Parts: sequence; structure tokens; C-alpha cells
Amino acid sequence: MLPTRAACVALVALAATMASCEPTRGPVAPPISAAAGANEPAGFVPLSDYAFDSAFSTGEGVSLGDGWYLYNPNGYATQGTDPGAPLSPPNVGQWRYPVGFVAGEAPAVMYRPLDPTREMYFTYAWKASNPWQGHPSGANEISFVIADNNIFVVQMKGDPGGPYNLMVTAEFTTSNGHLANSEGDDPGARHLWGNVNGNYVVTPGQWYQIEGYFRMSTTSTSRDGILRWWVNGTLVGDYTTVNFDAGNPFYEFHFSPTWGGIGGTKTEEDYFWYDHVRLSAATTSPEPPPPPPPPASATHVGFTVQPSDAPPYPVATIQPPVQVSALDAQGNTDTTFTGPLTIAIGQNGGRWAPGTLRGTLTVTAVNGVATFSDLSIDRPGSGYTLTAAATGLDGAESAPFTILRRSGVP
Repeated sequence: MLPTRAACVALVALAATMASCEPTRGPVAPPISAAAGANEPAGFVPLSDYAFDSAFSTGEGVSLGDGWYLYNPNGYATQGTDPGAPLSPPNVGQWRYPVGFVAGEAPAVMYRPLDPTREMYFTYAWKASNPWQGHPSGANEISFVIADNNIFVVQMKGDPGGPYNLMVTAEFTTSNGHLANSEGDDPGARHLWGNVNGNYVVTPGQWYQIEGYFRMSTTSTSRDGILRWWVNGTLVGDYTTVNFDAGNPFYEFHFSPTWGGIGGTKTEEDYFWYDHVRLSAATTSPEPPPPPPPPASATHVGFTVQPSDAPPYPVATIQPPVQVSALDAQGNTDTTFTGPLTIAIGQNGGRWAPGTLRGTLTVTAVNGVATFSDLSIDRPGSGYTLTAAATGLDGAESAPFTILRRSGVP
């Protein structure tokens, strides 16, 4: 899992070093309401409902349950308690930034692998400590959704001391310079500001409900992808012409709260807290079963109705009619075969003179089967056999049979 985190850090470091040209700041978000979290699209399937009820421990790849894992080599992430947590108190996740913490990293990474998804919703509650030491880059990342070479970042953006805006960054390999109310590289890290009622200011020391939704674009240039986010139930950003990297669906969610860009250290001890995370995704129709494999091609012919004993020509014909089929390597009839099959005497059992095979000796197969309905042999005898052949296929020889005398005796 951690290689994806390494890729994420590289992209974040690039974004965090960019100069900020923030648009005019808007109103402060309202308090969390009963409607918070109500923006999950109807019919979405829950992937995780995690309430931070598991104890955190130091280590790498620590299992937390419900599919979550923790990369926590320094023990900076712990399970904490906050009776004021808005969603599922008192347990919360606590990320500590000790004095001397170096910018450009996260104290720990909590991650949830996903089946590759093209449409997803997430929600959680988050709080930063007050006071909060910002970074000159303005970057204070909160959560990530990860794809190969692409990430969707939620962050608290602002100069040290604030005010701070809750916004998102689309660090995609596609071109999104056409998005109004955005800034940054094209392609690359693109900061998306609130475009519904302006930006939302968040204040360290307060809990906020964050919701996010994305639907990937049809192609990497079709401009029909969607990115939305809400704060405390209020829509902040609604971008509906986003280009996603259509060939790389998202496969991991991270709480990897990276502080700042390159250079600088914490001179005070700060914290991020998280309360109850829910992930869900669009329902997908099950993959249709693969079509049945095409019938195997014929490799040989075979007698599927053997010749029977019969009186000689012209008294009678061999009945029931002899049938020869085009067969595959497993002995199944190749119903696609429609070529001609030819029949002849193999072992000639004529008693006094060799017999002659009469009738229609070449018949075109129907659904892989040729029926010879008028065969007869003019000389009595035993031990007769017939052979069957078709161009490109191995031939076959029938079982022995007898041509009776006119009196009906062998």
C-alpha cells in the first residue's frame, strides 16, 4: 500500500510549493446540522462506516478493522476521546504534530483500499487544534482519494494565522485549465475554490462535517466529470466539467494530513482530529457472463450412425441411413462445418467378386452432419467396412457389416 502513499507525497509536495492567489474569501460555514451527511447519492453502496473505535498502535500496516490500515511508525496517530465529537462520540482519531515536525510529511497515514471506482462519496468530521501553526505554502491537507498518478485532495488552505478556506485540489494528469474559479498547473495540481457561494472559512478548534463526491469523466478530454464538496451540509464547490484520467480509476482513500510544503518545522504542538468516516460508491451492474466460447473447429470425421447389415443392390439400401459427422478434438460435432463429406468402401468383403458401393457418395454436411440415405452394395459378403473423408480432416473407418444374399441369409 505504501508505494501509493509515496506517489501521493510527491504530488502534494509539488502542489504545496505553488504560490497562492486565493480568490476573495466568503462566509464562515454554519454549524453542523441534522442534515449533515445527507448528500450521499441515492442507491450508493456503503464501503465503510468506521467510528474510530479501534485502538491505534505503532507500526506499519496495522489493521484497524472494516478494511482500514494504519502506517504509524512514530506513534503520532492515536485513538483519542472527545465527548463533543459530532458524529459518533467519544472516540476519535488523533494525529499529533510534535515540535520539530518537518513540513511536507504527515504524522501517520490511515488508508482504506478500494475496488477500482469511478464514482464515489465520502464524509467525515474533522477539527484542527487552536492555535494552529500554518505553513508559508498555505497547505494543510486533510484527506486524499488515490489513483495512479492522480489524487483528489481536501485541504485547509491559507496563510499562517489564517483565515483558512476549506477547498479541494485536483492533482490530475489531465488538462483542467478551463475550470473557472481555479488556479494552478495545467495539467497538474489544480486548486478548486468554492464556486457556489464563495469560499468557506474554517476556524481551528471547531468541528466540521466534510462531504465529497466525484464522478469520473467519460474520457480524459470529455469535460463531463464532476467534483463536489460540502461543509456542514452546505454545498461549497460544484464543478461539472472536470477532466479525469479516465484510464485510472480510484483505488484508495487516505487520512494523510500533510502539513506544508518544502522547508520549515513545527514550533508548537498541533493536532488534527477525525470523527466517523463513511465511504460509499455507485452500484455497478455485475459483469455479464462471458459469451460461450465458439465451437471448437473440426479435426476429424466419425461415423455417428454405423452401416447395418443389408440385402444387396438392387434389393434394398442400407438402413438406417449412414451418418458421418465432423468432430472436434473432444469428439463433439462441429455444427459450423458445412463442407462435403465423401464415403467409399474400405475393406471389400465381396464373397466371389469385389462389391461396388452405389448411391450418393458425397453429401454436404448440415450442422456438421452428412446423411447418406441411399447406399447399397451389389455383392454379398461379410467384413465390409466404409471409409469417410473430408478435405483437411482426419478420416474414419466404420465398423464391419455384412451384405446378405438375395435370400436374406449371410
